[in-house]
Amino acid sequence: MRKANSKNIPLTLDLRDRLKSIVESELERLPDLLDGLADKERLDVILKLMPLVMPKSKPVHYSENEPSDWPSMV
Repeated sequence: MRKANSKNIPLTLDLRDRLKSIVESELERLPDLLDGLADKERLDVILKLMPLVMPKSKPVHYSENEPSDWPSMV
């Protein structure tokens, strides 16, 4: 049992390292795993993984009194 107010840093770091190792080994297997899936399943997995590697795009809105045409950056 852990003492009250004790820090959990060594356990957290060890757990993080272990999880990182597991994820890295699974990433190496990912292409083969994806090749074994049906097209629809493969697309579903890729779509679920996309937010982890690509930021979501945000819409750009025009504000009042904002110039509607920007000078070229040449």
